[in-house]
Amino acid sequence: MEEKAQKANRELGELISHLKKEKSLTLEQIASKSGLSISQISDIIHGKREPTLSTLQKISDSLEMSFPQFLTKWTAYIVADMRVSSTKLADIEKSLHEAYLKKTNENSLRQKSFDEQIAFVNSKIEQM
Repeated sequence: MEEKAQKANRELGELISHLKKEKSLTLEQIASKSGLSISQISDIIHGKREPTLSTLQKISDSLEMSFPQFLTKWTAYIVADMRVSSTKLADIEKSLHEAYLKKTNENSLRQKSFDEQIAFVNSKIEQM
């Protein structure tokens, strides 16, 4: 669970950085508008601090964005990262599968469906 929280905090930091650049704001300006310190905002951007809902509200206000809109954008960042991760996993699985087929050179395996081949490769990996 802790890993998911770290990932969400990283996505939050990326979102704040993106919005900061998009709106041509400095950390000093965000700090001034939000009433937070520069170090607090910097720590949040770099994933070193977990912000409270109140802090997130202040940051969204300083970025001239409604709180629900801010949370929606943050959620979109998390979902987009999950999609990238699952795509990367699928690519890795396919690469491992192709490498195993080249190595084994089993003609009978080549005639099986892709799903059967994946199951076979997975069974071999589990045996390692």
